[in-house]
Amino acid sequence: MTLAATSENAVAIVAMVVVTAVGIAYAALFVGALVSIARSGLTGAMKLAWAAFAVVAPFLGSAIWFLIGRRDSRRLDRV
Repeated sequence: MTLAATSENAVAIVAMVVVTAVGIAYAALFVGALVSIARSGLTGAMKLAWAAFAVVAPFLGSAIWFLIGRRDSRRLDRV
């Protein structure tokens, strides 16, 4: 086995590890958003709307929930 072949194998392994880590983080973000939506103080219709948005656009919906929706949910709980 040459040095080039060994280097290519190492790059492939690193790429696989990175892709796996990103996939796990993505899944954790999605599941975390769904759990957070379900436990929020929003009405049933709003929970359904947020959950549908998270399912239709998993990364974007989850990210927007944590950036905007969760904060609005907490604000509504205090009112």
